[in-house]
Amino acid sequence: WRSEWARPFVDYDIDRNTHAIEAGKTFAASLDAFKLSVPTSLMAHSMGNWVTRVIAQNAVEPEIVFENVFMVAADARMDMFSTDFNPAAPQATKTQGKADQAEVHLGIPEDELRENGGYAITQIANHVHVLWNIWDP
Repeated sequence: WRSEWARPFVDYDIDRNTHAIEAGKTFAASLDAFKLSVPTSLMAHSMGNWVTRVIAQNAVEPEIVFENVFMVAADARMDMFSTDFNPAAPQATKTQGKADQAEVHLGIPEDELRENGGYAITQIANHVHVLWNIWDP
């Protein structure tokens, strides 16, 4: 879908909290469609990273379908790959995260607060690369 951007902050929020979640769940139901006979990578930009997380967290039987996932200018939680936010992930070390911080904000959809988002992405890709720059919000 393409946001109309008539009301930039409102439209983005509506897209993120409704359409993106619906799209992610639809793709998750068809995760097999991404299984190919050649190595395949996924590049997600901005809100596409949120959709990727929803796909990964809603896959019924997650398996590696991507060689690489490139998360570019990711619209993602700052703690998405922290050990605090991913209790199901194998734990080698304990880090201090900010997983509880998101819960103090109002209007965050339940899907956003669902744990193990980063770990779920590692269950559908061999390698996950997060690309950001100092000017990303």
